[in-house]
Amino acid sequence: VMGFRKIHTNLNIFETIELIKKLPIDKPATEEVFINNTLNRILADDIYSNIYIPQYNCSAVDGYAIKFDELVNSNFELKLIGKNPPGKIFKREIEPLSALKVYTGSHVPDFFDTVVMHENCENNGSKISFPFNTILGQNIRMKGEDVSRNKKILEKGKIL
Repeated sequence: VMGFRKIHTNLNIFETIELIKKLPIDKPATEEVFINNTLNRILADDIYSNIYIPQYNCSAVDGYAIKFDELVNSNFELKLIGKNPPGKIFKREIEPLSALKVYTGSHVPDFFDTVVMHENCENNGSKISFPFNTILGQNIRMKGEDVSRNKKILEKGKIL
């Protein structure tokens, strides 16, 4: 059985603690490992995001992307110019007084600033009617809203 040897000293408890604090401690070695081998390991450095999350303005619901200021000028009815499914970047030219059909996670072009849930709208073929209680900025997730580029996302010393 391995044990500890009793050491006699004239130091009181506080002096002993200070002495222990001054003892050299070897810094553990670091190594790079694949992400699937990191469970219960200690992070050696801070981790910063190199992307924005979300990576672009996107819809939080299925609905219609609109420019809020255009609603009043159009009597709450806008021309439907197409649709943009998730995973696609909408690159077509956007006409004034228009709406774009979007889905949860769909890219919303910078021109638009609001998404209205499709359940709250009336589709009249090529025109969409919008509710009067539409709120500027609703149902749109802005680029970097969750995580911005260069933001610290994990701190050194964190147990993974």
